Amino acid sequence: MTPLTEAIPVTGKTPVRSFTTRPLTRERAFLAYPLVRNALPETTLEVWTAFAEAFVGDGHSDPRRSILTVENESGVIIGLVAFHCLPDIVHGWVLMVSHLLAFELLDRRGVAEMIVQALEAEAGRLGCRAIHTCLPVVEGEQRPAWLVALLQSHGHHVESMSLCKRLAPT
Repeated sequence: MTPLTEAIPVTGKTPVRSFTTRPLTRERAFLAYPLVRNALPETTLEVWTAFAEAFVGDGHSDPRRSILTVENESGVIIGLVAFHCLPDIVHGWVLMVSHLLAFELLDRRGVAEMIVQALEAEAGRLGCRAIHTCLPVVEGEQRPAWLVALLQSHGHHVESMSLCKRLAPT
């Protein structure tokens, strides 16, 4: 996947910000942990490392799954999303998206927008006919309203509902 770079101007005396979208590598997975921990405080470093390893592996394991990051001009990871391809009875191949996280004090929506655009490019590259995005419940809210609005502005719509039942470890 080729990196997408987009400069996003910020008004005032703040210098122009630039963000870069690129796949996460095994060597840089630990750099994403502060973002993950901020969004999902119960996630330990060990759990995050195992999750990231399943998606990025050695970088050559499966091109149909990855974690995409957004970095600021200092190389700090301020956004990420995990995805993988699956066959779907209705759409054929779909890009399954989870853990869309964006944290940027001045332009969180801009970071999420970059992620959404990069996911559309990935879905096209992988031959997917649809994108299914799983959004978390946030602070009792069924879904983060700002993120739903952003996705809907890019043509997404509610097509299904996902439920979860937690099971005791065996």
